[in-house]
Amino acid sequence: MALSSATVASLLQNVTAAGKAIDHLSPFDGAMDEDYWASIQQAFSVTRGIINLNNGGVSPSPRMVTEAFVRYTWQQEDATAYTMWQILEPQSETVRTGLAEVFGCDPEEIAITRNASESLEILLMGMDLKSGDEIIVPKSGLNIVQHHALYLGLDEQGTDWIIENAYGVGVRLVTADNFFKLNPHINEIRIFTGDSQERRQLVERALRKIGQPYNLIDYNCQHFTSEIKTRTKRSRQVETAVVRSFVVLLIGALIFD
Repeated sequence: MALSSATVASLLQNVTAAGKAIDHLSPFDGAMDEDYWASIQQAFSVTRGIINLNNGGVSPSPRMVTEAFVRYTWQQEDATAYTMWQILEPQSETVRTGLAEVFGCDPEEIAITRNASESLEILLMGMDLKSGDEIIVPKSGLNIVQHHALYLGLDEQGTDWIIENAYGVGVRLVTADNFFKLNPHINEIRIFTGDSQERRQLVERALRKIGQPYNLIDYNCQHFTSEIKTRTKRSRQVETAVVRSFVVLLIGALIFD
């Protein structure tokens, strides 16, 4: 649901009208006005059985947000991959545009994150990326598997580009904006230590790989970044998985021998 929809506009109008109704009152009298707070209260579906004073870190969502979340959850369950990537993900820009309208700013000034902690982390981890720097992000919430990509730099139009070897797609170019929308948490930035000429050569090598297929065992995301940076294909994640599998098999053989 876009923030520019009629439902949201109606909610904003009701809250605005309630605020104007107490403009003439002092802060104390406004805080005691039950009609004003009734308007605010109707926007939420929290229980009336307790008084919730902890609205800082875990504040309740407005009813319309909760209903939209439940509706989209069931919609996603009908056809998960299609709904997530073909319907919901493209709508993120509509949401950003709506947020920009509400806050009176440019959509490019809006970043949608999962929570306040993640937003602060992004700000604190702000880094001056240069061509050849390797970006490592988690591929799941458990952070067991990591995804590796390379920052290529700015084009003539001022767009930041990243190149990655994506599962099911292969080596491809993506804008840094889209990459970080899908991967908002950064585990590590490995700085490329070469000079400007070496950085240009790295970018050229990477671009020549566009379209090369992904292979989990022989050519995954880490194989790709390793080959471009060191000219040697290597994936420590695959090596670790192989060693662990061997140890498990060895232990199993010893136990059941």
